[in-house]
Amino acid sequence: MSDKDPRVDITGEALLQELESFMAAAAFPGALKERATSARDRVVRDLLPRARKPAHCAVVGIVGPNNSGKSALFNALLGTSRPLSPDSPTGGFTRVLVGAVHPDDLQTAVAGLEGRFDLTTLGDRGPSSEEVQAEGQPERLLLTTDAGLPRGLILIDTPDFDSVYSGNRRAGEALVRTADLLVVVATPHTYQNRAVIEFLGSAVGHGRQYLVVYNQAQSPELARAHASKLCADIGLPPLDGFFCLHDARVQSHEAWLEPTRLDGLGESVAGVGDTLRDWLLSSQGAPAFISRAQAASWAALAEDLRVLGDQWRRATLGPRDARMRLLGRLRPRAESTARALFPVEPFREALQEQLDERSSFHRGVRYLPNELGAWIRTGYRAVAGLFREETSAVNGRDKFRATELERLLGAGSASGRGSSRALDELWEAVHEELEHEPRAVSEAALGDDFARERAGRLGPELRSLHKGLSVPFDDFRRECGESISQELEDRGVEAGLQWAYTALRLLPPAAAISVMALTGVAGDVGAGVAYLVAEPLLDRALGPEFILGVHERWWKQRRETLTTLLAQTLAPHSVAELEKVLNEGEVAASRLQGFVSEVAEFQERLGPGHSQIVRANDGGS
Repeated sequence: MSDKDPRVDITGEALLQELESFMAAAAFPGALKERATSARDRVVRDLLPRARKPAHCAVVGIVGPNNSGKSALFNALLGTSRPLSPDSPTGGFTRVLVGAVHPDDLQTAVAGLEGRFDLTTLGDRGPSSEEVQAEGQPERLLLTTDAGLPRGLILIDTPDFDSVYSGNRRAGEALVRTADLLVVVATPHTYQNRAVIEFLGSAVGHGRQYLVVYNQAQSPELARAHASKLCADIGLPPLDGFFCLHDARVQSHEAWLEPTRLDGLGESVAGVGDTLRDWLLSSQGAPAFISRAQAASWAALAEDLRVLGDQWRRATLGPRDARMRLLGRLRPRAESTARALFPVEPFREALQEQLDERSSFHRGVRYLPNELGAWIRTGYRAVAGLFREETSAVNGRDKFRATELERLLGAGSASGRGSSRALDELWEAVHEELEHEPRAVSEAALGDDFARERAGRLGPELRSLHKGLSVPFDDFRRECGESISQELEDRGVEAGLQWAYTALRLLPPAAAISVMALTGVAGDVGAGVAYLVAEPLLDRALGPEFILGVHERWWKQRRETLTTLLAQTLAPHSVAELEKVLNEGEVAASRLQGFVSEVAEFQERLGPGHSQIVRANDGGS
């Protein structure tokens, strides 16, 4: 967000635009789409319009369950002799949002509602029965004018939020999401209905202000008791409370609802009249309602984003578990291969480099008999084969790669045609694991990976993928060099090792060959010194634990590389789907958490003087 534009800094428009773009592009899992749609709707239809053009008229929404008297209350508050919102004795008549505003506020109201509702202005006429019954977008608002309304308020009647019609519920939710003040209407039949409580608790749970009207009451005492129970269950006290005694004439339009102050409920603001209409006329609360509602919307957005991030991570638990079990089946084979092969050459080179760097004298002496060293190495390879299996002495990338591949393939694969029995068994085991979590991988991916015709191609596919697999000798040599350098400095016995290494480089061929053959050391003379754990001087200089630790670091890293290689060979499509779900989920969840932090930072900057700041920036709009 820019520091140059105070309007952007105050409204958070840049943050909201970035969030809206993310929400529009993110591929939310099916279970999260409804919540994500709600959160995006809050941004697009409430917070962004508020940020771009602060409103001067407060939206007052009348909400409540079926047949609670919302339309009757709407008509009564207008102060006209005719009903503007058609209603029915059985309730549920209104299926769209119907609003009214003072004629002098119409232009201001239309500007403030831009982006928040799909607005149709009706002038001073009320909507027809056909218009309020027509199916449409949830945010559709029919706006009429009435001179009996208080200035600075837009009064909106809503469909039943507990209706069997999904469109009615969405319209009620659309109003609640962007209203500045809610007038909650309840009756003896609905004041403790769980669905009613949950809806209203969600609507006001982040600090959105509301009034409560208890309709069809038998007595003020009973109204106070029931309304108090309703507010306690909602979990947030109202600004004020009102009640209407039961009057059958209201349903036949022979009388108007006249909500009267219910003392002892909520904050009971002083000096604002004893009836709801007088309260609205004299409250002068539009700026405060708008400010509190905007703060509530920011808080609700932060909660939505937190929940979405947590739920998205939970949505990846199935794929994550399937991936862990898949890799768990393959890891033992990869580990046995990695343990059996140690890259002697880079370890020897690392030791030699460290010793050469530390002594110019020994470096010069060692490299005088280069031809002798070449002869020794050639002779050793011939003799070593008499004492040890060739596969245990691996030097050079090509030989290492070839031996590693044959171990991965297992017995019966020397010809290179088809798969080995061990590879086929792994393939069947992976199929069994993925079938345990059918939601993690699509049927298409399973069909591609485990079609019977693939069985004969597993060996060649593994060979092809392994051919492109790097053998990180250079990285390993650097790691060994750093470890050896630190170990020599810590132990302080470098001198003895320098002489031992130099002596073995200068041994007569026969002596060198004898030493290496009898000790079973792999590789050339230098490798013999580097890898001989039992040799006394090396034991004292580096220690067997150190050398074994280096070996362990190698095979652990190589084990994971080989495990991934096997997975990509045996189930490439399934692995790709799992990785895609996990990566997208982690990235999205982290991004959502980042938005939560940004929203919290913005809210902190907004501070308690938010309403004054917004009004101060209204002037030029």
